[in-house]
Amino acid sequence: MKNTFVRFQGNRPSNVNKDAKYSVKHEAGNYVVGIYYKTNDGEIWYPISEDHSELVEMVNEVKIHFTGSPGGAFYINEYRQVLVPCAGEEGDYYLAGEYTNDLVFEFEGKTISGDAVDLDGNPIQPGDPWQGPHPGIPYTLSAGGKDIYYRYNPRPRVEKEVRLSKILGTEKAAKVARWVAEVKGRAGGRFYVNEFQQVFTPQNGDFGVDYIYVGKIENMDSCFPKPHIAESETAAGSSHQQVAESPSPLSSSAATKTDGALEEKTVQVIEGEVGYSYESLFGPYLKGATKIKVVDPFIREDHQIRNFRDFCAMVEAHGDSDVEIRLNTKASNGEEKNRISEKLENLKDALKGSGKHLAFRFNGADHDRWITSDTGWKILLSRGLDIFQPPKTNCGFEEVDQSLRSCRSFHITYEKYTRK
Repeated sequence: MKNTFVRFQGNRPSNVNKDAKYSVKHEAGNYVVGIYYKTNDGEIWYPISEDHSELVEMVNEVKIHFTGSPGGAFYINEYRQVLVPCAGEEGDYYLAGEYTNDLVFEFEGKTISGDAVDLDGNPIQPGDPWQGPHPGIPYTLSAGGKDIYYRYNPRPRVEKEVRLSKILGTEKAAKVARWVAEVKGRAGGRFYVNEFQQVFTPQNGDFGVDYIYVGKIENMDSCFPKPHIAESETAAGSSHQQVAESPSPLSSSAATKTDGALEEKTVQVIEGEVGYSYESLFGPYLKGATKIKVVDPFIREDHQIRNFRDFCAMVEAHGDSDVEIRLNTKASNGEEKNRISEKLENLKDALKGSGKHLAFRFNGADHDRWITSDTGWKILLSRGLDIFQPPKTNCGFEEVDQSLRSCRSFHITYEKYTRK
């Protein structure tokens, strides 16, 4: 058991869907690596691999040290660094090490690989559908397709944006950005890079979000600097800790706007601001919760119900633990109550099997809107969950990435809370 753990402050995913992460799980007496895989014809597969005991040990060592239990989600970035999120007191990501073996899953005669191949092992070309797994590190192509940027928190109450143009220079950065834009388009938005250095990107399809293959990054050294490791403060329970800091030109655009030491405060957002999401605003204060209560009398219209759905998806993405989500809302008449109930029942059914349990009632919500949880925080919401302006188009990537959406004017107050 090693006593040095590296806190990773570089690029890492946040608020991801279940199909966008690897996991260590317990199967038939052993810990194995698994994924959650959605097929194009509506099936969900749960392939596992027993061939990566060294990787399992790396992940479990971090998980046990910081959370007390083995198993759970992890990611592998384009440098083959294994990133392990820990929802314990630190609430951070740790570098478990580097893993050079390829993760490939065999399932019912099909091969699920993060390399540029389809399910039958045939090579694919840029612009083809991406049939590989979705775990990957998220990056943002700027509008106009001339630059790539990321944001991260280098220290408490500080957010930093890093642009590829400031690392490589305008001309070289524009060349890389144009390469992505050839497939993704010049409108910009989110794309992903996996441990095979393969790039894929979401796009709106006829039946939801599809993924398209962009290509492979052939020259990692010249384009994407690897995060370096710097010494830092000691972690809880370890004799020494280091920090992996990222000078990388790419990282998540949905950087959390709060630091690990949560505080009572008010956040004021002006009309038209971008860069916010439910994860950045609520995630840190709800992480580790087992009971969450949402009071909002305006979960009525379809877009408001979708907002609540997205909130539940954010909670679901926090891990495999059981969470009770209770909604108190309001209906003006019996017909409206039946319409809302039908949609909330559908959401309740969708959460089954994830460990997230939804209950709702049509009382206890008059005008004020707030969230409480057993983490000891109350979040007062001036606009409830309805904080985003309507999207300008139904085909924009802001539909799948809240941080790209323009906000309405609102404020949120975070208070310490003790249930009476």
